[in-house]
Amino acid sequence: MTRVTADVTRVSRRSYWGRDEFDSEMERVFGRCWLFAAHESEIPSPGDYVTRKLGGEDVIVVRDETGDVRILLNSCTHRGNQLCRADMGNSSHFRCSYHGWTFSNKGTLRGVPERKQVFDADFDKSKYNLVGPPNVDVFHGLIFASWDPEAPSLLDELGDMAWYLEAVLDKAGDLQVVGPPARALVRTNWKLGAENFAGDGYHLGTTHKSPIDLGTYLNTEAFPQLDDVSMDAMRGRCIVAGNGHTLRVQHYGLETDEPVFLGYPEERWADIASGLDPRQADLMSRISVLHGNVFPNLSFIDAAALYSGDDTPAVSYVQLRQWQPVDEMHCELIMFALVPRWYDEEQRAHSQRANLRMVGLAGIFDTDDFQNWTSVADMSRGRVSQSTDFVYAGGVGIKPADDVGWPGAVYDVDHSEVNQREMFRRWSELLDDDSICTRTTGTADQC
Repeated sequence: MTRVTADVTRVSRRSYWGRDEFDSEMERVFGRCWLFAAHESEIPSPGDYVTRKLGGEDVIVVRDETGDVRILLNSCTHRGNQLCRADMGNSSHFRCSYHGWTFSNKGTLRGVPERKQVFDADFDKSKYNLVGPPNVDVFHGLIFASWDPEAPSLLDELGDMAWYLEAVLDKAGDLQVVGPPARALVRTNWKLGAENFAGDGYHLGTTHKSPIDLGTYLNTEAFPQLDDVSMDAMRGRCIVAGNGHTLRVQHYGLETDEPVFLGYPEERWADIASGLDPRQADLMSRISVLHGNVFPNLSFIDAAALYSGDDTPAVSYVQLRQWQPVDEMHCELIMFALVPRWYDEEQRAHSQRANLRMVGLAGIFDTDDFQNWTSVADMSRGRVSQSTDFVYAGGVGIKPADDVGWPGAVYDVDHSEVNQREMFRRWSELLDDDSICTRTTGTADQC
């Protein structure tokens, strides 16, 4: 069976729903890539922690007593019991509920009950410190880690995507997570949501026709600048940033002398533009929506909610979402709402409300998407269905534009499948790479 054709226009359904493929990608994709773990604003003070999954492993993301960010395997080194059962909190130490072994928030084993009575005199506590990923780094508030000791640097892994993430994360200054993340177990494979956010504008006119007809993209009462703008005049672009990272941006057809950042106070527009380089200001100005995926499973969206209820003015929102693989048929979706730190309480509430209503678990867009994604999973369980392929042939003949000036390959087209092909090109490349198995098991035969 061919997982992915050479031109990446066809992907076997077993690449999504096959158990062997799932086991391989957990080792070769999630065992190698840099993975998002948390946002720095979730752990602002020493002792603050959150518990998360990192490539299928339970971890504690904690700011230690000296202020450094650490990621620790959430498993006692004595007999493997879960150390921390809370989703978040603050603690200087983590004590195992089984035999009482106690670890500092640096991962150092500090306490062993009855050590002299139970263990030999030469028992060395330093040999039993908590395990953690060998690589941890922070990029503009995003905490990443990789389990691969030979992984490239985070910046090398991000490549051109770093420039686009900077634009999103720096546009309104320092961003912070508001509220605990929303979580849901979704009956579909993690790749389906990731490739949708990677740049699928093609489904909007069908899947999301109702919210579009309700005026979520065009609200001239909120923004008179849109009086002469139509949906047909919107300009979309698909961007391939390399290493499987992609995004799509759609701009309003506005002719303006200065950058326009709809959804933010107009008196802030000049400050927002000054915090970006001119090309980033061009990217972020006039956007109706920008969304993408940091390979493998960190998606993001930045949009102006022009209407999300009579109690909420037009406001911009930023969301991070992570598709945590559970098995070949399920993923855990985690959603983070981000707002500028300079927002007052009312502005934060407006942005968070728009986030929930537009792209929250029960939002007007995601309820449509969930119906499709779970349907695809249900219709891909059988032997015959899994012998067929998904098609990613949209935009096969298009070439990158040479007059935009943004990093990566920028395609001057709104609806295409070029981004999905880049995601599966990278996925397939990693699944065919035996080197990660050799590094982690000593032999490719064991992978």
